Amino acid sequence: MGSVLTLLGGLGVGLGLMYVMDPDRGKKRRAVIRDRASRGAHEVRRFVEKTGRRIGDRTRDAWTEGKERISGRQLAAGILGVTAAAYAARVLVHRHRSRVRGRQ
Repeated sequence: MGSVLTLLGGLGVGLGLMYVMDPDRGKKRRAVIRDRASRGAHEVRRFVEKTGRRIGDRTRDAWTEGKERISGRQLAAGILGVTAAAYAARVLVHRHRSRVRGRQ
């Protein structure tokens, strides 16, 4: 069973190299692969940065709310269970779902 898997793995690697190193279309294929990898890396980087900002904002909000509760002060947003920053972030993230209706 192990030799069959090794054979199939080698066959897959050989086919992949043949596909990418093709003298006629290989250059274009490599460019497409490079562009897709670059775009994927950019999207991952953007996701990580955005997630880091959100975690930082939530941590800062929780810290501030905790300090205010310990000192006996509570903001109106804290009483409602939603900080102003979290509410604004939720509105921005879900802005495509909101619809404005006017009276007729």
